[in-house]
Amino acid sequence: MPRTKKQVKLTEEELFPHNGFPYRLSYTEDNNKKLCWFQCEWHLTKHVQRYRITEGKINVAEGFTLEVDPLAPKPKRKRKPSATKASQAPKAKKATKTTAKTTRTKTASKTSKKAAFSTLNSFFED
Repeated sequence: MPRTKKQVKLTEEELFPHNGFPYRLSYTEDNNKKLCWFQCEWHLTKHVQRYRITEGKINVAEGFTLEVDPLAPKPKRKRKPSATKASQAPKAKKATKTTAKTTRTKTASKTSKKAAFSTLNSFFED
């Protein structure tokens, strides 16, 4: 008959060895036991969300409370149907207008401009 380990109840000092860290999270990740201590509930919630922790045990020191359980599954939102008829009707595509093609006049090349106004004197004489 295999032996089973007795669960030893830890004291308050053993659960919370660090002063100022009243929230304790213990969970297993890749068959390794992880222990974390947090200063406030917000830090605990942020850690759980960041690393997507779904199972674990949260202990809270005496004199502190846990308002919301961060490990609890969040309720899924139901999609509300729209109240307007416009969103229910399929949108018709706008007719595209064909635009008249314009011809563009060709501008004189840069070299011809330079030749015509090579000096300022010739520019003002004309």
